[in-house]
Amino acid sequence: MALLLIGTDITGVATALGYRCSVQKVNEIAPDEQRAEIVSSYLIACYCGVIGVGLVSKAMGAATADAIFAAIIATMATGALIVELKVGNRGGVRN
Repeated sequence: MALLLIGTDITGVATALGYRCSVQKVNEIAPDEQRAEIVSSYLIACYCGVIGVGLVSKAMGAATADAIFAAIIATMATGALIVELKVGNRGGVRN
């Protein structure tokens, strides 16, 4: 039980840090006049992902739902990396 609690704590901290850093990055790159709309859209997308995992988990099982959403996240991360490498800091994006 102790190992389960420690693993849960570590996973919770890692998730929180990843979420916090991603929201910070969205805030940094969003134009001032559109920041609220962009951050709101980002948060809605995150919560839709959580609801989607729950629905797929109920329909197909937790392992299948995790695999599907891990593949989606990996694909999106790869796409973001490709865009970052091609575009870099051009296009009016602030540092």
